[in-house]
Amino acid sequence: MEWTSYIILGFLFGGLFFGAAVYALLWAIKSGQFRDLEEGACVIFDEEEPLGVAMDRFPVKRARKPSQGEAAGAARSVNQS
Repeated sequence: MEWTSYIILGFLFGGLFFGAAVYALLWAIKSGQFRDLEEGACVIFDEEEPLGVAMDRFPVKRARKPSQGEAAGAARSVNQS
């Protein structure tokens, strides 16, 4: 296949993607997906997880494992007591 065929195919697929994006945008506007965006943003909150209160974290902080030097030092201090 020549390079001109690749260019034509690229424009064809790009045009199809652009057309699908425009269609999806028009569908969203027509069906009311953009009405009252504030309410849609708050739908996921309830009494167990109220708005504005962080209930979980990502990534979860894990307890740090002591290095071998720290572990040896802790073992020595325990043996000395």
